[in-house]
Amino acid sequence: MASKKRKNSRIEYLIKTNLLFSLNKLSKIANLYNVRKLDNHSMKFGVDLKYNSTINSFLDSMDIEYVCINKNTKKKYFVCLLFIILSLIICIYISYLYSICVTDIKIIGASSDQQLLINNIISDAGINQYGINFFVDYAMIPDKIYELDNISNVDIYKSKTTLVIDIRTSLEKIDLTPKPIIAKFDGTITSITVSSGTALVKVGQSVLKGDVLIAPYRINNEGFEAVHASGIITGQLVIQKHLVFTNKQVKYELSGKQYSKSFLTLKESVINYTEIPFEYYKMSKYTTNAFPFYITTYEYSELIKTEEEFDFLMDKDEILSRELTKLIATSNFAESINATFDYEITNSGCFTILSIYYYASGDLS
Repeated sequence: MASKKRKNSRIEYLIKTNLLFSLNKLSKIANLYNVRKLDNHSMKFGVDLKYNSTINSFLDSMDIEYVCINKNTKKKYFVCLLFIILSLIICIYISYLYSICVTDIKIIGASSDQQLLINNIISDAGINQYGINFFVDYAMIPDKIYELDNISNVDIYKSKTTLVIDIRTSLEKIDLTPKPIIAKFDGTITSITVSSGTALVKVGQSVLKGDVLIAPYRINNEGFEAVHASGIITGQLVIQKHLVFTNKQVKYELSGKQYSKSFLTLKESVINYTEIPFEYYKMSKYTTNAFPFYITTYEYSELIKTEEEFDFLMDKDEILSRELTKLIATSNFAESINATFDYEITNSGCFTILSIYYYASGDLS
């Protein structure tokens, strides 16, 4: 052990000078090891590390050109270089594994029944839908999917670690059967223009949503001929909406208490976390990518439930404006320049009933 420790604590010199004179002088200062003559004017030798400063001082005083080589430094440099190379190899390998691994499967464009069948095909191909898969061979998956009914195109590709299966179903057959024009709204007819087909209604007639306005045929000398019905039928339209308001309203306010829970997963979280300490709460969800993991954090803020009296008449104008706008937007009936509306308020104890009537003219078909 002593000889090994002494060997590891030596330092090597390379000098250029009068060899015989230098050796005589140096041997008096320290014990020389492994003396090697390189040529007539240079040589190498080793000394114990403790004589390093003494040898340096002597060589400097004699104006001798020299180079000091620390073997331990060379060894440390080699170990560091080896560590860097191994680290690069490991990083490249991890990146390669990330590029080929599959941790999630996403199916686009398939019906629920088709998804079940495709999941079976994926399982038969040896792909674990709930784990990590390496060296996935999905070359045969499209052929198996094409064997299913109503499939026109299959596109399989990877997005990060997700295997995406994009399905295109077969185009539906175009139905060329002549179709009638039917009323989309209840109303009273004010004008009729028929381009093709036969009108089954008259001006001034009241119709209900779903009634046939123009039939898909015309009458000629040979009888009935099937055609596609087309034309424009306008009318006076009445749309009504009834709303019920209670005399007490429930409000939720933040109490200031919060609770959060984080999860570390290999794919974007589909965790349905239900252990919430609040009865009423507001939830926020945040997902961050920490390669190769995902960190999903759920934050819950407690809400306090309160009840207060609600005076409908104080907010009547605002409610009427808001609900009338909604009524027009959801009716799929364009707002008319000559449109009018009316309303009726009924009080029944704990409830207030608001009835809105919107009168407009436009295309019923």
